[in-house]
Amino acid sequence: MSAKRVMRNLTKFIEEKLGLKYLGFGFCFDSRAHQFKAKPHAKSIAKFKASMKKLTCRSWGVSNSYKVKKLNAESPDIS
Repeated sequence: MSAKRVMRNLTKFIEEKLGLKYLGFGFCFDSRAHQFKAKPHAKSIAKFKASMKKLTCRSWGVSNSYKVKKLNAESPDIS
């Protein structure tokens, strides 16, 4: 379809030519839903996991309430 081709070309132009990413996301085609969707890049996922691992480390000598406060500040808003 021409719409799919346009979306692929547009995504390629935005990401490769302009060097832009959508907040650490790329675009991929979901064949089950027959539409393009945003998908987090592996680098973004790894960075998030490393941040969460650091904040939830058992050997970090701070109170659990402080950890919760820091986790809430670092976690992306899902609402």
